[in-house]
Amino acid sequence: MQNRISVFAQDDFRVLENLTVNVGLRWAYTSPLVEMENRQSNFDLVTGRQIFAQDGSIEERALYEPYYKGYEPRVGAAWTATERLVFRGGYGVSQFMEGTGANLRLPLNPPFFFESAVNYDVTTGPGTIGTGFAELVPGTTPSGNVRAYDPNLRPQFTHQWNAFVEYRLTPAMSAQVGYVGHRANHLVTPVEGNQALPGVGDPSSWAPKNTRRPLFQAQPLVTTIATTASRSGSKYNSMQASVRQRSANGVEFLASYTLAKGTTNNRGFYGVFGGSGLQGVTGATEGAYWQNTYDPEAEWGPAFHDVRHNLVFSSTYELPFGRSRRFGSDWSGPLDAVLGGWRVAGIFHARTGLPITVIDGRARSLQGERGFERPNCVGDPVPSNQSINGWLDINAFAAAPLGTFGNCPVGVARAPGYTNLDLMLAKRVDIQGTRYAEFRIEAFNALNHPSFGPPARDISVPNTFGIITNTVSAPRVIELVLKFYF
Repeated sequence: MQNRISVFAQDDFRVLENLTVNVGLRWAYTSPLVEMENRQSNFDLVTGRQIFAQDGSIEERALYEPYYKGYEPRVGAAWTATERLVFRGGYGVSQFMEGTGANLRLPLNPPFFFESAVNYDVTTGPGTIGTGFAELVPGTTPSGNVRAYDPNLRPQFTHQWNAFVEYRLTPAMSAQVGYVGHRANHLVTPVEGNQALPGVGDPSSWAPKNTRRPLFQAQPLVTTIATTASRSGSKYNSMQASVRQRSANGVEFLASYTLAKGTTNNRGFYGVFGGSGLQGVTGATEGAYWQNTYDPEAEWGPAFHDVRHNLVFSSTYELPFGRSRRFGSDWSGPLDAVLGGWRVAGIFHARTGLPITVIDGRARSLQGERGFERPNCVGDPVPSNQSINGWLDINAFAAAPLGTFGNCPVGVARAPGYTNLDLMLAKRVDIQGTRYAEFRIEAFNALNHPSFGPPARDISVPNTFGIITNTVSAPRVIELVLKFYF
């Protein structure tokens, strides 16, 4: 169970005839998660002690502390310098309490939840319907993977700011350019709470991994601890520019360009789940968990959705032929039905590629858990003759020495860029009064241009490393649309 409450106040002030300032303050509170019957437990990541929820304060029931300092100030201003020139800017703080998935919540710890299995082999014979689940034994002792919440878990806070200048070029056209940035802290992060420590001496003779876990003495049967904590951050800086032509002489368009850099030290629990889609969000990212729990600063790098350059141009043009248009206002009905009322439109999108994090599936550290391990970087990952059959140079990477983590950063390379053009041709046929019909031909990815996904990026599989075998764009799709407006 959980509840959220918030209050806010905001007002606008006309400081001058041409200067308006708005100021606001919001306070929000997200209560910690509790189980109705207190059927949940947490683990102390220092002592390994299992802590059970009990009646009492919110801390005793939720097993982590509430956060009451959810103040979110904001301020904005707009100054009309001249009839053509306007300056705008603003700053604000927002918060959000993101979870790490229902499968990592505290009610899933024993004894309230357990996973049990019975093995059948040639010595036991097969199981029978008659015995059913009778042989399954409830697991009351913590073992395997358990869950933990950091007692200091709290909402993330994102500081956002922007400043823009807009200039009216013509009565129907304006241009603006500005800066947008943000800093976020205390992002909710999935963390491995029981990662094995380095052994002593030659890594090939280290003690077994489980015995090197910090909580082995207290919880010898527990292996991993999926921990939810507020330990990550993100940064974003961008220059954003656009030119807008409002409808004039049948022409309307918007051209937008963004130069941006977004970095973080954790992609978030939900991340991308290794999926791919038309927007080119790919699975060539770092893992949801850190490579090395004890070195989160080494995880700073480009965010999985970081796009350096992004250009979008959209336009609509009404051909100047037909009744109520520049040419053909006196056309007969049949002639207008054939040559009048045509409109063309299109959207063009081009962007640079998304980050690629190169990994080594051999887990050379003998310590890591859950997160992808990275190799050492020893050269330029981009080959001189880069192609979809050789997007990355495997000679730029080397396996980390046994017992160590690789030094390659997150997002060491970039996937191919993305381009797409959608087109539309429409014909309007007036019927009577305000009623009319419209026939459209729409072509998505009109040029049938392939935009490729990331390459295979695991150096432990050299036969496929650096080879691209998928696209993030759909093939050309043509649709015929008929609409009747009344």
